[in-house]
Amino acid sequence: LVSKNKRRYGGYIVHIGVVLIVIGITSSSIFVTEKQVTLSKGESVTLNDYTFTFNGINQYTTNAKNATVATLTAFKGGKDIGIMSPEKNIYKYEGNREINQETEVALRSTLTDDLYIILMSFTDDGGATLRIILNPLVSWIWAGGIVLVLGAIITMLPDGRKGREEVFVRYTLGEKDSALKV
Repeated sequence: LVSKNKRRYGGYIVHIGVVLIVIGITSSSIFVTEKQVTLSKGESVTLNDYTFTFNGINQYTTNAKNATVATLTAFKGGKDIGIMSPEKNIYKYEGNREINQETEVALRSTLTDDLYIILMSFTDDGGATLRIILNPLVSWIWAGGIVLVLGAIITMLPDGRKGREEVFVRYTLGEKDSALKV
């Protein structure tokens, strides 16, 4: 069916991709939920269907950086979904002349939502201030983009059927030249 009219059905697929993108952008803009909390070791926080238990702060040093990692156990609907570990890193450059601070976000992405945990700050006694963001349907934006591109590719594929070719033959009729369609 699609092979007989690629432009039509490819166009339909492109429009489905656009709809998925619009749903993803709208949902992730309107229904975003976020919470900023300060937790001590062993404390928990809930955001929608997620619960996070703060396991503590770990610090380590390499030749290039000093790292501080907050470790949290994440639960969704009471089910353990894994460990999330946002970081704050301080990078040292040649001779410790230049220092650059960077935050690494802990990210969990599913078809229904994206979960971000950011380590905002930490205390000497092992506490941490965390920003937790739940962004629904972000992956729909990516899926819509893929569907859109596939539809565009289908639209651009050659039909495979040859159209009627028109051939013009030139001939002379007395004094006037004209063309005849064959």
